[in-house]
Amino acid sequence: MQLGNLRRIVLRFRPQDRSAREFLARVVCQRATNPDCEIDIQLHDGAPSVEVEFDTKEVVRLETEGMTAGDIVRLVSNKSKEREVMETFERAGWRKEMAVVGGPAGGKW
Repeated sequence: MQLGNLRRIVLRFRPQDRSAREFLARVVCQRATNPDCEIDIQLHDGAPSVEVEFDTKEVVRLETEGMTAGDIVRLVSNKSKEREVMETFERAGWRKEMAVVGGPAGGKW
């Protein structure tokens, strides 16, 4: 998992939440990919979550109850890649509304 376009990661979890602790270890190991990325840990008794702030200041909060560390890594990585693709489109002059996902209605081109 690359931290390249991330400004901040906030992990909220219960101390006994093994998946969150494993995810934290993976994030710390990737710190070299973006040393400026802040990592904020908040221990509490509520539902676990990961909040990701991109370098564009966009914030995405992900509920992680019942997920493995691998699931959380994939989810954060996918959101990060999605943001990178959207930034590429925006730099090319495309607007979000212009993107077509899945092809035309009815499946015929």
